[in-house]
Amino acid sequence: MSCTITAKCVGCFSCLEVCPKRAIREQDRVFSISVKRCNECQGHSVGPRCIQICPVEGAIAYESGHPV
Repeated sequence: MSCTITAKCVGCFSCLEVCPKRAIREQDRVFSISVKRCNECQGHSVGPRCIQICPVEGAIAYESGHPV
């Protein structure tokens, strides 16, 4: 499973800098997460780093649409 960035994203660039798999892309201040690259930071005890750093609740969700 991977994460996705929702319309609630404010474009702060924080997630882009912390992703260890470089799965997050930005184009014209619109962010997206590559399903093929994202592994939800498996192996990291605190979970996905993008979720930990994101200042907006609900801006990052599981691909299924459930909030993280």
